Amino acid sequence: MFKFDRMPGVVCLAALILLVGCGRGTSTTPASEVELPAELILSEPPAVAVDVKTALASAREGDDIVVRGRVGGRGDPLVAGRAVMTILDLSVATCDANSDDNCRTPWDACCEDPATVRQSTAVVQVVGPDGQPLRAGLRNFGGIRPMAQVIVQGTARRGPDGKTLLIDASGLYVAAP
Repeated sequence: MFKFDRMPGVVCLAALILLVGCGRGTSTTPASEVELPAELILSEPPAVAVDVKTALASAREGDDIVVRGRVGGRGDPLVAGRAVMTILDLSVATCDANSDDNCRTPWDACCEDPATVRQSTAVVQVVGPDGQPLRAGLRNFGGIRPMAQVIVQGTARRGPDGKTLLIDASGLYVAAP
């Protein structure tokens, strides 16, 4: 006969079996990240770089380009778990430039006209052989963080709207915070 004084032990055993059994063939962790290539971070800046606005106006699909900007333009310009970030033209003021602004995310340039911000940003991505962004975050890689000035060397692509500039990065130089 089953005794109720053994109930806590039976419940614990059943829960353990259920947890082990349900975990087979599945994972609760996201797909594993790949390592970003160390040679992606350049030790010296490329000799000539254009600003983001110039690149937006002149870069064509497949062009080799070198672009200078600031990690920003969004509340979180570094996509978690993907080698993707947005960069903002250095001419666009960030909120920290306003002495009376206590913005927690000054890199998003929320103090500027949203249309100006949209027309001054580019998307940088590190892609694999399949052309898709690598499953690895860029945050803190080689000093990359919001507000860092970067120089991106890569290949220009245009987004589906024809206006968005995508840069498939082959080299990143982190110039300053």
